[in-house]
Amino acid sequence: SSGINAEYGESMLPFVVVYDFFMSASPFCPENVSHQKLRDSIFILYNIARIAHLKNSFSKLNTGIDRTDTSLLTLDAEWELVCHMVMFHKLFRDEILRPFTDGGNLGLHKLLQYLCKLVKCFSKYYSSTKIVTYDDKELLIVRMNTRMRLVESVNAILVFCLRDILGVPIILNM
Repeated sequence: SSGINAEYGESMLPFVVVYDFFMSASPFCPENVSHQKLRDSIFILYNIARIAHLKNSFSKLNTGIDRTDTSLLTLDAEWELVCHMVMFHKLFRDEILRPFTDGGNLGLHKLLQYLCKLVKCFSKYYSSTKIVTYDDKELLIVRMNTRMRLVESVNAILVFCLRDILGVPIILNM
């Protein structure tokens, strides 16, 4: 048993099918989905739900300060996330846009590989960093705002890829 209730399993199925389809040489068959592909696809969805929870917690805070300062992003994990997000532009241009203009094959498998790397990087960051803090010191609030801007940027890439490119519904609660 995977510990996933039927409601969530059913709502995850469209992405699992899309993920398996573009990451496999053979057609989708529910009995033949590898455990790794299943874990990877669910992990992407799980991290979208994680981000939704973070955004919800953050929205409940009323700090009165909206300022951000990227110089406060000093952790290696933060800059690793930034680097992954910068790589998205090149991947999107080369694997999604260029095939439309040049008549090549879409690199959806490369997009999905990228998303796996991005969520693994985000998960490492999430596990090692207190993103939302309940403190009234201005510098800590600005750092929290900046970290949330980083998290929201990761979320924007994930949602754009799943919903807009792959046509998969987004799950915000798991």
